Amino acid sequence: MERLSSSLQSAKEDLAQGTSRPRINDFCVCVCVCVCVCVFGDTEACCPLGWDLYSRNCYYFSTNGMSWHRARDHCTSRGASLLVLQSADERRFVVSRTAPLFFWLGLSDERTGSWEWVDRTPYKIDRRCQPDDWRLHGLEGGEDCAHFHSDGRYNDDHCSRHYRQNPP
Repeated sequence: MERLSSSLQSAKEDLAQGTSRPRINDFCVCVCVCVCVCVFGDTEACCPLGWDLYSRNCYYFSTNGMSWHRARDHCTSRGASLLVLQSADERRFVVSRTAPLFFWLGLSDERTGSWEWVDRTPYKIDRRCQPDDWRLHGLEGGEDCAHFHSDGRYNDDHCSRHYRQNPP
């Protein structure tokens, strides 16, 4: 978490100074429900090491870039799921820890052609002109997976992307 915080702080400073563009990587946010009983009010003990507690849920902010499918499987292997947002407060919490980097969300239209969270709850992306299912990216198919854009809003993109962007 310290490495992620340091990377985020460095990217924010570079942006503020206009000296360079941050290296953008795709990451994933895993969420699991905190189901343990906390003793003596030590709520941090509820989450596994390296996870953050917020509103009775544990959040894991990956430091490794990966495709949406790999991110989903990575979360599942940890007994969690890709992020399914439940409230505006939860969204603010997550964005405060992810922006300006891109993080995969548990949101896709790959299964049915309609946007839904990984728990199969329907959703409409809230970014103007999005989703656009752009196909001129040189990859097969359209944009079927969603991520947090650098501005904290959702964006659709090709599920295989790793969002590696080198500074100019």
